[in-house]
Amino acid sequence: MNEDHHAALADIRQSGMFSCADLVLLTLANRYGAGSLLSDLVKATGASYSTINMAKNSLEKKGYVVERFPERDRRVTKLYLTEFGKSAAQDRWDIIRILAGLEHVIKNAKPET
Repeated sequence: MNEDHHAALADIRQSGMFSCADLVLLTLANRYGAGSLLSDLVKATGASYSTINMAKNSLEKKGYVVERFPERDRRVTKLYLTEFGKSAAQDRWDIIRILAGLEHVIKNAKPET
């Protein structure tokens, strides 16, 4: 994950405007199809393992992610975005960009005299 996205995710997490499932989607989107271990999602989002697991279950039910087991070690699972999940993640990034633009406008607005 590049530094800009890492900083953006930290800001999103602090804002409280997005759910843990949203953070998982955005984190997976920034992995460029590489998938992610649940433990890596815990580190990236700052959420607990049980919260990440609940988010994973919710995202699976919506068809946003799939869980895959590597052939050599079935104890390890990775989450991957589906095409539907990639689209949902892009929608969330679009919302974040709009909100960032509004924040910039508000900060730079001159008070009426």
